Amino acid sequence: ALLIALGKRRNELELAGDDAGSQRDVLEGYSPRLLDQLIAIVAPLTLLAYILDTFTADNLPTNNAMMLTIPFVIYGLFRYLYLVHRKNLGETPEDILITDLPLILDILLWLAAAAAVGAEAGAAPASTSSWGDLTSALCLQSVSGHFYRYSLRIFAYPNSRTPSLRFV
Repeated sequence: ALLIALGKRRNELELAGDDAGSQRDVLEGYSPRLLDQLIAIVAPLTLLAYILDTFTADNLPTNNAMMLTIPFVIYGLFRYLYLVHRKNLGETPEDILITDLPLILDILLWLAAAAAVGAEAGAAPASTSSWGDLTSALCLQSVSGHFYRYSLRIFAYPNSRTPSLRFV
C-alpha cells in the first residue's frame, strides 16, 4: 500500500507541475527526486517481504513451492513502476489494475501458479488440519481517498485435487 501511495503522490506532483503547492499544501513538502528515492527503497522492501512470506508463512505448503510465484511478483512490481514512471498512470492504481493487459495477465498467471502450488501440495501445512487457503490482498486507494480491499482466496480441500477460487 505504501508503494501505491508513493506512486499516487509522485503522479499528482508531476501533473500539478509548478502549481503543486497551490493545489494542495502537502505537495510543497515533496519533490519528484525525493519520491523517486522513497519508491526505490519501498519497492525492493515490498519484494523482500513477499519473498520471506513465501518461505515462512504458516498457511503455505511446507515444501516452499510458493517461491515459484516470485517471478510473477517481480514482473508485477516492474510493470507498476514502469506505468508510474514512464506512463504517468500512478494517480489511479485501481484503473491500472483493471485496464493494463500485461498486469492483468501477470496477476492471472500468479493466481494459476499459486493454485497449482496449493493443489500439488496435497498435504496440510504444518500448522493446520486441512490444506487451508492462500490469500492475496491488494489494497488500492481511489482518488476520493476510499480504500478498497480485493481479496481472492484459493481453497484446496484434502479430498480434491482441484482448487476452487472465490472472491471475498
